[in-house]
Amino acid sequence: MTPLEEFGRLLAELGLGVYDGPAGDIFLRKSPPEPDACLVVSRYPGPESDSKNPWDQVNLQIRVRGPADDEDAVEERAQAVYDRLHGLDNRTLAGGTWLELMVGLQGGPIPIGQDGNNRPSWTVNVRCDVQRTTVNRV
Repeated sequence: MTPLEEFGRLLAELGLGVYDGPAGDIFLRKSPPEPDACLVVSRYPGPESDSKNPWDQVNLQIRVRGPADDEDAVEERAQAVYDRLHGLDNRTLAGGTWLELMVGLQGGPIPIGQDGNNRPSWTVNVRCDVQRTTVNRV
């Protein structure tokens, strides 16, 4: 299981959506054309890792998209994502990765405008301190 899959499953475990391929509303990497309301989890660069430490910092962006006619619902869902993730700590993810801590990188969700179908989007950016069980460090 990839780290990104683990985070998609985490969002579902926290009750923020359904991670079930095309039948769900949590997706990885790319925004699908449908459904209007969805979460998209992607990674982006973070700081250099220290090879002497058993953990890494992984930066995630969760894009929250919703229907064009309900911008308030999109903002509320983005805030719920932030509220559930910011400060989340000490748990094993679905693939065995140990999550030490998640920290919001802004003071809450950030609006990023509308897509080509006038659907509003917000992003939640978090730093995750993780220790992968498959990594052996000396």
